[in-house]
Amino acid sequence: MRRHAPVFALFFLSPLVAEYFSGTTLPIFLLFLIVPLSLYYGSGAILIREAVRRTGRGWPAILTLGLAFGVLEEGVLTQSLFNPNYLAEDLHLLEPGHVPALGMGALWTVFVLGGHVLWSIGAPVAIVEEATRSRRTTPWLGRTGLVVASVLFVLGCVMTFAVTKAEDAEAPFSASPAQLGISVAVVVALVALAFLLPHGERRPLDGSAPSPWIVFGATLVAGIGWGLLAGATSLPSWPASIAIALACLAVLAVLVARWSRLDGWGRWHRLAVAAGALATSGWHAFAMDYSKPPVLDIAGRTIYLLAAAGIVWLAVRRIRRDDPAPDGAAA
Repeated sequence: MRRHAPVFALFFLSPLVAEYFSGTTLPIFLLFLIVPLSLYYGSGAILIREAVRRTGRGWPAILTLGLAFGVLEEGVLTQSLFNPNYLAEDLHLLEPGHVPALGMGALWTVFVLGGHVLWSIGAPVAIVEEATRSRRTTPWLGRTGLVVASVLFVLGCVMTFAVTKAEDAEAPFSASPAQLGISVAVVVALVALAFLLPHGERRPLDGSAPSPWIVFGATLVAGIGWGLLAGATSLPSWPASIAIALACLAVLAVLVARWSRLDGWGRWHRLAVAAGALATSGWHAFAMDYSKPPVLDIAGRTIYLLAAAGIVWLAVRRIRRDDPAPDGAAA
């Protein structure tokens, strides 16, 4: 059972971060829905992580597959990229930056797909891996486990599609064949790209890695830039918001790519990036709309923030057992 503990942890952490900690969808009184949500989110995160680690690839492949994961959900299963009344008619998710030729909203597309990369896949995988010591980059599942995870993922896809259609019963919506075809093509292209990206050992650079606290701070700053997307609800503000958000992520990606090649980079630094992403998710939840009255929402989001801090603390404890100081392992 202990051998599969990371698998179970990731199975439930992925939907917890994506759908609860971020405050985008589900309040605390619907926490029980984490079980069915894990069929898609948890199984998807596990399969992505296993595919990447079994083929000797790293984080560029994980994040690219995370983007494919998001396009599959939002473009094919829920079709939120194209549905102007998704979640509620008065939200108008596709209005900021609406592209009539594609039937999509630029702001919503960047926001929801980026959220999947960062919170559905990236942060959960990183936190669980850093807490698994010597098994960080080794496979966690055998052949039977992969079959089970694949079956659960397919069930999750079917359930996600069915639930979305049931929720849209009052205002039925179906993406056009062209929209669905393009979405599937993008998913296939991203999966192929993930396994075509260069991988292997990178040439070390001269110099020492910065303190993990600096890495954590840089991630928080990038998260602030990303958080601008949540507030860009008017057309004049969406281009700047998207540009700033993507620029912040790009700068962080370049910094982490460089820092990870410096002497001293290791588990504490990788955890700092994941913890910064989780912290961004936590504070971002308080910037989202509240129900009326908002007391329950505020209480729930506070509990989620404390839970996120607790998860990072558990990872810190596990790392300290073997590595009381930042190590010199390569990323």
